[in-house]
Amino acid sequence: VVFEVGGTQAKSICKKAKTSHVDFHAHRLILKKCAPELADMCGSGGDNMTAVPITDVKPDIFRHVLYYVYGGKVSDEELKANAKDLIDAADKFGIVSLKLEAEACYVKTATLTIDNMLDNLLYADSKNCALL
Repeated sequence: VVFEVGGTQAKSICKKAKTSHVDFHAHRLILKKCAPELADMCGSGGDNMTAVPITDVKPDIFRHVLYYVYGGKVSDEELKANAKDLIDAADKFGIVSLKLEAEACYVKTATLTIDNMLDNLLYADSKNCALL
């Protein structure tokens, strides 16, 4: 399977420009076992390579997601820097363990104030974050 990540249209005053995408290759069987929602996006496909466009996830976040799916560990620095993006991607693709790790890191590093309390509550509710 080939994932085409990025490639969204940037809107300008005069024209629309399409940004380039980044290709990621993955195996259907590994996705089926570790990232069920991501595997469902690929379809059955058989032997042919299927290109799956993903426009709502940044390429560097998707790289971390695939690395995690293949058995890697996302570093603490990357978790701290990209916790919300990783929670969003893991929730979208059905990777529960990555979502919980990113959520735990977000809880440790986020500072709750009166100003951001409602935003965090709504975000936790929308993503089913038990730790938030």
